[in-house]
Amino acid sequence: MTVAIVENGTLVISVGSFAASIAAKSIEHQFDALTHFPDRRANIELDELAARLNDFAAYVENLADKGDIAPEFNGVAEVEAFALRHVDLARRFWAAEGRCMNWFITGPARFPVARNEKRMKVADARRADLGAHPVAARKAVKRKALPHGADDEPIRSGDPAAVEKIKAKIEALALSIDKAKAANAIIRRMEKDGADRAERSMPNDVGEARRISTAFLKFLEEDRSTSLILAATNHAKLLDRALFRRFDAIFNYDLPDEAQARAVLANNLTTFDVTRLDWDRLIAEAKGMSHCDIARGAADAARTAVLDHDGDLDTDLLVTALADRRRGHAV
Repeated sequence: MTVAIVENGTLVISVGSFAASIAAKSIEHQFDALTHFPDRRANIELDELAARLNDFAAYVENLADKGDIAPEFNGVAEVEAFALRHVDLARRFWAAEGRCMNWFITGPARFPVARNEKRMKVADARRADLGAHPVAARKAVKRKALPHGADDEPIRSGDPAAVEKIKAKIEALALSIDKAKAANAIIRRMEKDGADRAERSMPNDVGEARRISTAFLKFLEEDRSTSLILAATNHAKLLDRALFRRFDAIFNYDLPDEAQARAVLANNLTTFDVTRLDWDRLIAEAKGMSHCDIARGAADAARTAVLDHDGDLDTDLLVTALADRRRGHAV
């Protein structure tokens, strides 16, 4: 919606029953004592005023896309009221500016400096009023148009449809959770199928993993929820590279080095005395294991020490637990 245009140095405003025109020449004298180019300043003021009026009109017009507009809301009337008030504030500001003088003039001319400072403070206050008006007007018109808030805002207690909106959000969240569970199942099937093919190298593979991958990609493309989708895999090389392009961020976790492996063991055995452990032997046994397997191996050893060895944890228990974890993946 365009309610103001500047042509040939004249601002023309027309909205509802309000119509006005302001020529740059008519306000040029307000800036004679402020700048060497009062004509330029006048044209700039008119351009900025037209831009603010059109921005507010566009904002009111776009409110219909944010939710159900109140039946009694009249967008044209709101824009008209804004234009009337804003033009008046602009004229007040220009009048206040017209009573001020540039410091380059007040100094050599011995103009009453205190009086000029007082007038400048008044002009600054009028400028602040002019700048604050669009912000306050937008909030007010939004409250009138959308008394119960926009669709993308939190649900308000006064909204008569609050219960229905909450139910809809819960249903959407439940559907998103179901989709996430289905996606996890697809990923597991893809990894299992890929691992089986890598292990057996079957020549009669019928492409089950590719079909599952296609189904998962379709799931990602069709998802319109606001939920965060997370996926994890231990077999990244077996997955279709197209999967990775569907995610905004990818984090790779490599196997821990010796220092990290020792830190994982120590962090999971804080209630035991680890000063007597043979760390070289433990690090050698943990080599090639993931952070999770090392942590679970430490937990297994700690459980065995408490239940069967009166809380005495030694290197043999830890080595055995880590070896069991390794063998479990080899089955």
